[in-house]
Amino acid sequence: MHERLYRWLRAHFSWLGFIAILLFLNGFVLSALTSRPPLWYDEGMNIELARNFADIGKLDIAIAPGDYTGGAIIGSTGYPVTVPLAFFFKFFGFGLAQARVFMLLWLNLLMFSLFYIFKKRWGSAISLSATALLATFAPLYANGNTVMGEIPGFVLFLWSFYFFEKRTYWFSGLLLGLAVIAKPSIYVFLIPAITILALCGDGLWSKKITNLIKLGLGASMIPILIWLLLYYRELESGVIGAIGSHFKNPYSSVGLSVSENIYSNLSSFFNSTTLIYFLLLGIFILYVITKHREIYTAEKKLFLFSAIYIPLVFFQYLKSLGYLRYLITAECLILILFVYVSYNFTGRERFFQKEFVKHIRFAPIFLGVLILLQGIQLFYFSDLYSSSKVQHAISYLDTAYPYATMGIINSPMIASMIPADKKYQLLETYGLPRFGKNPLELAQEKMPEVLVIDEKSRYLIARQEDILASHYAFDRKLDGGILIYRKEQ
Repeated sequence: MHERLYRWLRAHFSWLGFIAILLFLNGFVLSALTSRPPLWYDEGMNIELARNFADIGKLDIAIAPGDYTGGAIIGSTGYPVTVPLAFFFKFFGFGLAQARVFMLLWLNLLMFSLFYIFKKRWGSAISLSATALLATFAPLYANGNTVMGEIPGFVLFLWSFYFFEKRTYWFSGLLLGLAVIAKPSIYVFLIPAITILALCGDGLWSKKITNLIKLGLGASMIPILIWLLLYYRELESGVIGAIGSHFKNPYSSVGLSVSENIYSNLSSFFNSTTLIYFLLLGIFILYVITKHREIYTAEKKLFLFSAIYIPLVFFQYLKSLGYLRYLITAECLILILFVYVSYNFTGRERFFQKEFVKHIRFAPIFLGVLILLQGIQLFYFSDLYSSSKVQHAISYLDTAYPYATMGIINSPMIASMIPADKKYQLLETYGLPRFGKNPLELAQEKMPEVLVIDEKSRYLIARQEDILASHYAFDRKLDGGILIYRKEQ
């Protein structure tokens, strides 16, 4: 009996280990599903895009009852995330919990993709170690728990690369195009990386060009056709020019230049434990593949791709205001490569061939310690924090003003939870035009019954302070600096 159990456990060890990783990931996320991390600005916009598409078939943000921006085309997350979320809302109802469960499904799909692809590629031990290392990596949850495009884009990229290596170029291109649209600001760099990779392959140049054309057509035909169908009205409004301006320098509207951001981020590089951590991992990877070229040669395509993509996306991070979320895919690639080189490096060093240590498997022990340290950091020292301030605000508004129309100033987190036909909203974010209608500039009879103002964005109504004082009474200040005003009769 015990022997049969032992044989069964040994035969199914890898899948049992994978199930344990999934239980860890799902348990951690579900323990604070809607509050860790808190609902935030960009996520609120993405949730509203999906909600409006589910309700009225319009992938846009409501700025007044029956009126929409016409410019939500330049959102930071694309339709491969928001449209499936809309269908999820259709089946399971609308709510923050449903949105977060949808993203939890993407996290589970990421874990399966990592385990399956790298198990076939490198075997059970490496795939389990890589999956566990990512499952204990705190930024994965900071990016993956919220309705954003980083993790869905990474899943699409993994399978695109998988089919690229299998020479299924049409399908690889399709997934590549969807990955880029899911999060353009970081996955647009997949295009030059895959292009160079295709051109550096073996074979005749005519064959390589043909393969590149297949990739390009796969990446453009269906993804761009869907994009055009969703946004054909906006293409006539001149919004495309705003996209180019946004990618050139999103922060020009607040007086910051690209060079200033680069200098600031480089100056603070060694103040970031995350950047130092990945610098050390990167140095180790470079040391190993330099000393043992056969390790590099065995995975030449993956190393070459990473060598092109990671510097490009790091430059995008340097251009930003220090947003580490731009680096999530680069960080995941480094972790995966680190696991691969660790397993292959330990068997090649002479000091591991001494009689008293030659039977010890150093890579699993070392990586096990690293996974444990990451887990400790995840639970006790990470920047992940919990807050339900938006939920509390919505609960208060639903209780105190259940039938009122709302005017919301630069707080899409709250606006996303309010039906489109009950709100006016004004939005302003980096590099984009001001969207919406200032509720205080409406005719008095059209002014909403309740104003919700993000305290940090009060400058948006500075010129209307006298109107605010004349027509509204201060109600209360909620957690997170959310100011509530009620209209006086």
